[in-house]
Amino acid sequence: VALGQFIGPAVAPPVAAPSLNQHGLTGSWYEPATSGQGVELEVYPDLTAPGTGLAFLSWFTYDSVVGGADRQRWYVADGPVVTGQPSAALTIYRNTGGNFNAPPVTESVAVGTATLSFDSCTSGTLSYRFTDGTGRTGSIPLSRLTQSMTCSTTGARPTDADFGFSGNWYDPATSGQGVT
Repeated sequence: VALGQFIGPAVAPPVAAPSLNQHGLTGSWYEPATSGQGVELEVYPDLTAPGTGLAFLSWFTYDSVVGGADRQRWYVADGPVVTGQPSAALTIYRNTGGNFNAPPVTESVAVGTATLSFDSCTSGTLSYRFTDGTGRTGSIPLSRLTQSMTCSTTGARPTDADFGFSGNWYDPATSGQGVT
């Protein structure tokens, strides 16, 4: 009798999902099948209270009809990230009324909801539902495009001062536009 009959095949232990309330998830994420679109995520851990931070997501994508620059779409989403919670509920916004690198400040209008979750430090999911009358709904598998040196699936998170300037930057005079 073979020993494998009694022991069975080797099974890898499950990998713990990372806490959403950590700066280590900050970075560029995309779905390889739709390269050229994706999200920039900034997580501000423990921003509002210990154990509760904020996720800010810049989403660059396209309209549901194929086209050029006139079909490009930019959305932002934000919401709380809580230590120990497997996902974060976000509100999706569209900004309108802007002018390239000049005033006025844009107007932000809620156009949907999203749920953000991560399986690991290198993969996650963005599920979305638009409430702007388009009926768009779906789910995008996310893969990390930029490496993180500080993401952790345990409570201990390494720090690295080189990532201190990552994030979202803007000029208050032209709020609603900026760089991530």
